[in-house]
Amino acid sequence: MLRIRVHAFGLNYADVLSRKGLYKDAPPFPFVPGYEVSGEVIEIAKGLDASWLGKRVLAFTKFGGYSEVLDCSPQVTVEIPKDYSFAEATALGTQYTTAWCLCREWTKVQAKDKVVILSAAGGVGQALISFIKPLGAELYLGSRSKEKAEALAQEHGAHPLVYSLKKPWYVGMPSQSKADVVFDPMGGASVGKGIKHMAPGGRMLSYGVAMRSDKMRILRDVSMLWGFGLHHPIALLLGSKSLLTLNMLRIAEQRPDLLGTWMQRVINEASKPGFSKPKVHTFAWNQLPKAHEFLASGKSMGKLAVECNQA
Repeated sequence: MLRIRVHAFGLNYADVLSRKGLYKDAPPFPFVPGYEVSGEVIEIAKGLDASWLGKRVLAFTKFGGYSEVLDCSPQVTVEIPKDYSFAEATALGTQYTTAWCLCREWTKVQAKDKVVILSAAGGVGQALISFIKPLGAELYLGSRSKEKAEALAQEHGAHPLVYSLKKPWYVGMPSQSKADVVFDPMGGASVGKGIKHMAPGGRMLSYGVAMRSDKMRILRDVSMLWGFGLHHPIALLLGSKSLLTLNMLRIAEQRPDLLGTWMQRVINEASKPGFSKPKVHTFAWNQLPKAHEFLASGKSMGKLAVECNQA
């Protein structure tokens, strides 16, 4: 194991759901949230390469990231680029690695593809834009906020999509257009109806499933499951469409070697000249409640990170 003195840890929407008791993968209370940390290696276990000592690293923690010092497996720990701050590096963990898997491992986006990215202002959405935009695909960037969608579209030379849970993304597309690739963290009806509006060869990538509420939990879960719809392999085959899903915690638990490989590939990509650094909104340690409130509000853009006070 590697012992890391944490300089910054990242926030993810799953942290908010876990705090409210709405995240099924969270450990029993009490527990420490947090999926990724960045900091300095201060101790190493016997038998590990001594070159780890003193390195600036990013590590995937599964839980426990809201810490000042913690132990992490070298299998899911990577050295961060020299020109990245500790706060910037946290974005390359859960969110950029998720995006990498979705658009570089689970599917290959082509130059002429019409690509829909829902929740495009979030950390994974911003990462997807960074990886896909240079390929020359036609981007449709979605947000529930009209102002946010239009701002994103203008910044990236893309099409804005304004959607709600009652009006999935395809309502904002030209009637003659069909999507080739859809990145959807919403789940429920957004996925179910979205599949119907994909072109032959279309790929729906579902992850995150952020469509959750504090109220009427049983009805909420039933409504979400019903909204996904029933997708028989024959129907997908006849339409030449694919439904792909990603749960990063399952990968971390069952294939940490694979997760570590993806993290290193993200680091390699982020180290290239001209790569756009992630947008990171930083908070001090004593502002953690404010950071959670901001994340839950849906007003944030990019990654949220908390910087730890170091003596």
